[in-house]
Order: sequence, then C-alpha cells, then structure tokens
Amino acid sequence: MTLAKVKVATVAVLVVAASVGVAIAAQPATAPSKTGTGAGSGQTTPGLTKDAIHAMCGRLEALNNLWASYSVESSYNPSRKEPADIGGDAVLVPKTGTERSERTFSRLGLRARWDIDWILPEDADRTPFSNLRHNPIQKEIYSFTGDSQEQLSVTRNHGPGGMILDRAMFQPSVLEAALGIRPRRRNSYFSVDEISRMEAENTQDGAITLTWRDDQGEVQQWTVKPELGYAVTAVRSGNVWITAEDFEAVDGLMVPKSVVFQLRVREGEKTRLVEDTRLKVHQYKLNDPENTESRYHITWPKGTDVRDMRLGINLVADEKGALIRNR
Repeated sequence: MTLAKVKVATVAVLVVAASVGVAIAAQPATAPSKTGTGAGSGQTTPGLTKDAIHAMCGRLEALNNLWASYSVESSYNPSRKEPADIGGDAVLVPKTGTERSERTFSRLGLRARWDIDWILPEDADRTPFSNLRHNPIQKEIYSFTGDSQEQLSVTRNHGPGGMILDRAMFQPSVLEAALGIRPRRRNSYFSVDEISRMEAENTQDGAITLTWRDDQGEVQQWTVKPELGYAVTAVRSGNVWITAEDFEAVDGLMVPKSVVFQLRVREGEKTRLVEDTRLKVHQYKLNDPENTESRYHITWPKGTDVRDMRLGINLVADEKGALIRNR
C-alpha cells in the first residue's frame, strides 16, 4: 500500500494507492522443480538455465537506453469503499472504480523518468480519484536525475507545483517489472551481478523461472521463455501477478505490447481481485539519440513554485523554465 498525504480544503486526506486487505501469496501456474536433469518436465537443465541468466543479463544491458509510450487502465474493487477516519483531520480514501492515463517512461543508465497524463472523468470533482478530490491532478512527472528526484504536478484548479528531493527513484512501474529490469518495491535497477546470482529452474511448459530474494527475504520470480529470446512473460511477487503478452521485436529484442497487473487478497475462504491494471504499449525506442541526460531535468512551467527539500528553500520557475530563489 502506498499512501500520499494531500490537502482538500482544510482536511488532510491520505489517498490509498492499493486497497486495504490481508494478502495471500498466489501459487505459480506451473511449479518449478530442482530435481533431475531433463528439460521441459519441471527439472533443471544446467545448459538452458545458464543460457537464461546470460540472456537476461544481455537484455538488461540492451534496455539501458529505453523510451516507451503506453496507456494504462486500472480498475479497483476494495472490500471497504468508504473513507476511514484514522484520527485528527486524516482519512483513508480507498481507490474505487476505474482510472485511465497515458504515460511515457524513459531510462538512461541510472536515470529514469515517468510522465503521466491523467484522463479525468467528468465527475472527477465528486468521486474518489487516484489523487486529490476537488482538485484533480491532470499531469505528473517524476524524474530521477542520477543524484536527485524532481517531481511536477499540474492540477486542474491550482496549476503546477514541484519538489526536488535528495533521494532514490520513484517506486518502480509495472512496465519496468515486466521488462525484467527492476524488482518490485525497490528504488534501483537490477545489476548484472544480481541477475547472475539468481536461481534458475526449468518449468513443465519449457519456460525458465528465475528467483531473486530482496534484503527483507521476499521472494520474487521472473518467468522467461527461450522462444521469445528469454523475454519475461510473468512476474510473481507475493499476492501480485504480472503477465506480459503480445510480443514484438524492437531492434532484435522481444518486448511486450500488453501487460496485466493483478492484486488479490484473501477474504475468508475466497480471494478478491482488488486491482486489475492493464497496459497497452504504443511504441518502444531503444538507443534513441534524443534520450540524453537533459531529458531527466524537468523544464518547469513559468511560475511553478518548487520546494527544494535538499536545501530547505523555495524556488520559482522563470520564463525560460529555470529555477530562481523565490523571495
């Protein structure tokens, strides 16, 4: 669950990015096994698994300079739909209904940028949305420059506002996980060394499962298929499933055009699908000459108030988009 603290009039609202529930770990559709030496029967074949790890490392390098544009549609069905008072002026607002956006993602080495254009419903002022009720956010940019993070939000009623933080990247997107370049819940990319140390096993349908454990001991698994150039077809992380489909070759690299993210929680003897997010990728670009370091510094709209959290000062954007001290 991700919470963002925002203000509506004089009331502080915590917007819930995922519904409240008790998580249950999903079971893999095809269980891998470490026994035996035969291929395609739930057994480990050293040659094939070594090829998978080598190919995964190669894909990581090939996706080092990346740009993608895509549509996102998310549907939410939490067990609790009413806001919950958590004390003081703060309330929890579960996400409900469906939200849509158009997005771009770019990466250049350790740098990354996410642009989100929200498609606001006509009743956005009256219904719980992904962000701020009564002042819906139209556009968001999160950009990690390599040593700091810049954020820009443009609201429908109050214009743009920004922030600069001395911290690591924004939480990983579904697309990054589906491409196998970044684990869920971590604010940095995989390294070749980390992938080289993954456990690799054959599954009964001829795919290969790569297992990685984070610092907290959480297990994450990536399923890759040799016939797709070892592209990722599924990611499993606790009660989250990510499925990649409809592959195409871009500069010789197989990448998905469709990605599905599903989050399920247990409710008694049953499980509830509380989030279903679907991505449709419009275009990928690899090694784009326009994907340069300058892209990862936001061009601030004139008059944008920006809080530099690193220095504890307020800035404002001039007519050229440069930040100057706000006196």
